[in-house]
Amino acid sequence: MGRSCTSGGHLLSFMIDLVFGNFAKGLSNHFRRILKGGQIVFGSLSVDCIVRDISATGARIQARGPFWFPDSFVLAIASDGTSRPCHIVWRKDGQIGVAFYA
Repeated sequence: MGRSCTSGGHLLSFMIDLVFGNFAKGLSNHFRRILKGGQIVFGSLSVDCIVRDISATGARIQARGPFWFPDSFVLAIASDGTSRPCHIVWRKDGQIGVAFYA
């Protein structure tokens, strides 16, 4: 069953697959649509965000504050009690696609 790289919900998954070679291996990342408050944490600073989609390998987030922060940071989701180091894969229209470090 193929995936379209142009459908909105699967674009990040396709890009992460492409970057990390999973697409060629036939592996799929299943993103779960969520709407949770989070924080982009870098150093002693943090920026509020909304986590829109998440999977085991990455997430799509929407920044609430300034759209500048480092390429690598920690994505913290207080309601889940999780903090995941990640790096930016893409940025577009106030949204950011990140891949989690293994």
